[in-house]
Amino acid sequence: MLDGLNRAQREAVKHRGGPLLVLAGAGTGKTRVVTARIVDLIEEGAAADSILALTFTNKAALEMRSRVAAKLGEGVALQTTISTFHALGARLLRRFATRLGRRPDFVIYDDDDQLALVKRALTELGLGQQPSWAREVCDVIDAAKGEGVELPPHRLPPELLSGGGGQVGQVYERLLRRANAFDFGDLVLRPAEVLRDDPPLAASFRERWPHLLVDEYQDTNGAQLLALDAFAPPSSSPDLCVVGDDDQAIYGWRGARVENILRFAEVWSGARTIRLEENYRSTGHILDAANAVIAQNSIRLGKTLRTSEGAGHRLELRGYPQARDEARFVASRIRSLCREEGFSFADCAILFRNNALSLDLEDALRAERLPYVLVRGRSFYERAEVRDALSWARLLANRDDDVALRRAVSSPPRGIGATTLDALTTSGAQLGCSMLEAAGRLTRTSALKKPARLALVKLIDDIEQARAIAAAEPIQALLTVLEPLCRALGLSNTKASENAARLDNIQRLMDALHSHLEAHPGSGLTEWLEQVRLVSDADGLDTSGGAVSMTTIHAAKGLEFPVVFVVGVEEGLFPSRRGERSGEVAAEVVEEERRLFYVAATRARRRLFLTFCRERRTFGETRPAGPSRFIAEVPAAHVEPYVTGDPSRPAPLASGWATGRARTAKSTTTASSASSHDDHLYADPVYDDPAFEVSSFQPGRWVWHADLGRGLIKSVRTGARGSVSTLVVDFPGLGARTVVSTYVSPCDPAEDSPYDVDDSPSSD
Repeated sequence: MLDGLNRAQREAVKHRGGPLLVLAGAGTGKTRVVTARIVDLIEEGAAADSILALTFTNKAALEMRSRVAAKLGEGVALQTTISTFHALGARLLRRFATRLGRRPDFVIYDDDDQLALVKRALTELGLGQQPSWAREVCDVIDAAKGEGVELPPHRLPPELLSGGGGQVGQVYERLLRRANAFDFGDLVLRPAEVLRDDPPLAASFRERWPHLLVDEYQDTNGAQLLALDAFAPPSSSPDLCVVGDDDQAIYGWRGARVENILRFAEVWSGARTIRLEENYRSTGHILDAANAVIAQNSIRLGKTLRTSEGAGHRLELRGYPQARDEARFVASRIRSLCREEGFSFADCAILFRNNALSLDLEDALRAERLPYVLVRGRSFYERAEVRDALSWARLLANRDDDVALRRAVSSPPRGIGATTLDALTTSGAQLGCSMLEAAGRLTRTSALKKPARLALVKLIDDIEQARAIAAAEPIQALLTVLEPLCRALGLSNTKASENAARLDNIQRLMDALHSHLEAHPGSGLTEWLEQVRLVSDADGLDTSGGAVSMTTIHAAKGLEFPVVFVVGVEEGLFPSRRGERSGEVAAEVVEEERRLFYVAATRARRRLFLTFCRERRTFGETRPAGPSRFIAEVPAAHVEPYVTGDPSRPAPLASGWATGRARTAKSTTTASSASSHDDHLYADPVYDDPAFEVSSFQPGRWVWHADLGRGLIKSVRTGARGSVSTLVVDFPGLGARTVVSTYVSPCDPAEDSPYDVDDSPSSD
């Protein structure tokens, strides 16, 4: 494993005798170093099962394990514990479940499940009439668990506190225990708390895993730091090796703490720092530009990337009058690069600060007949019919899962209406049991009308019969309860193509279960559901097809492409106005945004393009725009700037950028499209999700907006070639709003069923 390593990499692999920080710049081979260190430890005599390596995505963990297997064999690799933080936490919680008031067959709630449970908690407190509070409460809960602390009541909305909602956190946790569930934040925090409160237990784990490695350390939060303190306390001078890059710390908005890596040598006193600065990815002009921009940050450990790949091409800076001109340039430039310079479509990536910028780009790529894919990470598991199917799987694994029950009974409707569900919720709260157990008791009374009782009896019988099958035949059990759902889709006389896609997605889910059971003999639905819940955004990324990749910069971290276009590099957009105070963006926000620019630039191997506009239309308004301050921070020697459009109105470069610089902007016309197409060479556009086509956005359909909640589409405005651009949506309590279609998704069929069958809820 030492063959081919440079001097700094070798030092990192061979270091022994205390904590080590490997400060690994972009493209410097950090995964190779982590893997080589694991192999070297084993070859020097360490037991394979004494090594614990932690990272953040299943994809990264699989890559590490496969590299170890390539050197030492599959058997040895399987003895090591190479895992994500959350997967390890789930594994430990299976062991600690009873200490925390759960059974080992608990389920893991995702964001939507958590939101539903918070709404129930607010309803129990008599505060369910304020839907906006639920999302705010979820954010406070997530932030507190990420920091490793209990929920601070003072962070809750003031109106909620004044209305008597200060106990919402306690009610929420009680409902989690009753449902035999943990939320995502619990997976790291709760095991860490158990280890903190039980020193002998923590010592036993330190004895089991004396060699600890942590990848992407800059992305750790407070709860993960608490866990590391239990596994490798600073006072013990542990064999702890953390690898990361403070210049790529871009997740502060979701709780990651860059100070964890900045203060590592202070917390683990005596720790050694080794810098990996030799980049094996990008050419000189790209790296020098990235180095110059990130050097403007005041809070960083400091390093300078270098390469032996040569200077390469300068960055191309393009300014355009409007977004559609920018998009046309990107599409035509990709075509010319592929035709004239030997690149493939898969070599090219378009990165943007937020998803709203994708619409004009999609129109332009379609106009050029270029195949592309919108990379959406977990999107498969977010689809309505997949969530419906998973709710039934969750009920088979855990009959106390009330959130799953509420969704399942409407997928398709089973004659159990809102009144019945409310009665089950109230009864469960009074009896301290799950809704399904409460249903069993209510069916033996006259509290419900006969149709509702019969529907509940049928539901309970179906679930219990399938649960009896599930232990031996998980696939058959799930097929049994999903049969009415699939039949409802198949019987629908409308939306035939959309429902066919939904049926295909359910089949894909069943195939995934089959593959899991083959790969893990003896496992069942509980283990499979855990694996599904632990899929991260990055695990869903697939850039292997023959298409241009379009994605946010955050989602692109860890990827690399020969050609990268970073669009919308404009002040107020990149850096964003997040954290704006009195017209000025907060300094800490600018520093994180600058790190995001650094990440975007270092995704490029050979060619890097930066584009901006003079004006951009967002949320129905056209606003003046201009180049980002980050463009001004790129030395002119590394840039080939162009100003396009009307020569009498040059796109203004950031203040001072061109003054006194060596190069002068060239005035050109907007690049034209190719005059002809080789139709047989270019496939149709590749879509990530066939269920999210234009047909999903029609008047009368319900949609979900992350900030505004559920709303009913009143009218649709189409753009070029029939693509949906904006929607007028009526949000209950807020009124009509005009929203960009890429900001909403078709709403939960638990309340707006797509199944056109005669099985409507009863009027009880």
